[in-house]
Amino acid sequence: MLMSCTCAGQQLSFKHLTTAEGLQSDLRLTMAEDRLGRLWIGSDEGVNVFDGYELGSFSQPDKSGLASNNIQNIFCDKAGTIWIKSLGGVQYKKEAETKFTSLNSTEKDIDNTRFFGQAVDGDLACITEKDIYLINSKLQATKLEAFSSLLKNYGAPLSFDHFKANEW
Repeated sequence: MLMSCTCAGQQLSFKHLTTAEGLQSDLRLTMAEDRLGRLWIGSDEGVNVFDGYELGSFSQPDKSGLASNNIQNIFCDKAGTIWIKSLGGVQYKKEAETKFTSLNSTEKDIDNTRFFGQAVDGDLACITEKDIYLINSKLQATKLEAFSSLLKNYGAPLSFDHFKANEW
């Protein structure tokens, strides 16, 4: 079950989203809010987007471009790009585009991304079990070699949160 809250003065309004309202699945949900205030919901059946009024969807076999419906992580960056990690790897959808595109990188470990984050300069951070990569605005990946030994010695993080600036 998913709830949306709109606050206006003292009145609260809640909207429950379930499969009856068009949510593709209520199992294994991962969520992120984009810069327009829309809620992006990934599940085992694809991606939903809720703008506060309507629920849209992206899934296979429609023309969404999804490599897999099994969405494991979703992230909205400050430029308006929606990033997902599915069984099909890492994909993105720019704000004005209508379908997801696979990230084409020579760094194949990026397809094992566990967490996304964003650096102060806007680069996307992809954290895998072994490495951390930065994806720049031209969609080029750079491996942060300094973190490889840290992840090897201590293992992959169990969670990943941004505090402020470059503090994670």
